[in-house]
Amino acid sequence: DRVSFACSNYVKQILGKQFVEFVSFDLKRAHEKSLAAKKYRPVLIINSSNIDPWPYIEQLAGNKPLLQISLGKGQISRAKEKVLKGVNEGYWVYLGNMHLSKAFMKELERIIEYINSQSVKNSNFQLFLSTKAVSYIPLSLLHECVKITLEPSKGIQPNMHKIINNLIPEYA
Repeated sequence: DRVSFACSNYVKQILGKQFVEFVSFDLKRAHEKSLAAKKYRPVLIINSSNIDPWPYIEQLAGNKPLLQISLGKGQISRAKEKVLKGVNEGYWVYLGNMHLSKAFMKELERIIEYINSQSVKNSNFQLFLSTKAVSYIPLSLLHECVKITLEPSKGIQPNMHKIINNLIPEYA
């Protein structure tokens, strides 16, 4: 416990307090960065625990059409169908648990290349991906995505920030 505190103090003194302060999960900002890019960039949510990003995506989507699939055995063809439907019809698509489908990651690289080569992509399309941190995520896929981590908050202050930041605006 003391080592962690000492390390945090050292980093704060040498690099600055922004390197040790809590940064909340800001999916909206990641989505805006994705839209601002010159070429299409999906949002990759890297989970460090069993926190489900679906409610955050659902809240951000509002009334936009949204498709969801949890990857695993036998879901690759359904995932491809949903992504292509999203590209053509302007849906938001969420592919969860990518770490369970190692074979799909290479295919996903090709799909993103295809999306970037097409000028017919519907401008409302957005792709959200979630995975646990695993070593077999292709580097090119990591490079193409806007990355954000979803971790459990530690302590009272970060948890209060998280609660307040995720309030529905009309109740905030």
